[in-house]
Amino acid sequence: MKRRIPPTIPVLFLMGLLLVAECGCRDSLKYEIYAIQRGSEPNLLAKGTTKADGSNVRTAKRSVFGVRFEQKWIELDSGFSVGASVYREKQLDGFGLWIHRNGSGFSWNWFTRESGLVFRKLQGNGRIKASLTPNEEYEELAGVRFLDDVTLTGQFGWLLYWDTHHVIVKKGSLLRFIP
Repeated sequence: MKRRIPPTIPVLFLMGLLLVAECGCRDSLKYEIYAIQRGSEPNLLAKGTTKADGSNVRTAKRSVFGVRFEQKWIELDSGFSVGASVYREKQLDGFGLWIHRNGSGFSWNWFTRESGLVFRKLQGNGRIKASLTPNEEYEELAGVRFLDDVTLTGQFGWLLYWDTHHVIVKKGSLLRFIP
């Protein structure tokens, strides 16, 4: 006697595949990099997908005014990187994500806690869900899942006061800072 697979199982399996394929970024970071010039349309420089399992994270220990933290980032195309300055705090109420180009520039995109582990971009649109390093003494950012397409802005050049580049991280992307 042959065993029959209930018709709902293949349908559920296909639905699951479609959900993963829709984003294409279950455990990856999908992005687009644009150059921004005043009075012109944004110019697409690169787009791609990079793994986000924590194995490609670069880390630098820093100290500013006696406060210690780590800068953690992953490399993208065209000399760009995306990362965060990771602090240990009693309660993580907000944090900044940034982009760099060839290790320099100014970028600070602040996210404030909306509810639970969901944070909203302070200037502009977009929400992310944070994952934290488990610890009873402090909260530390371990990674973020992008709940919306999020535009990270940056200024790269000499004495500029406007955005020169945007990195759009796609909905569903993961940015993990620890393996």
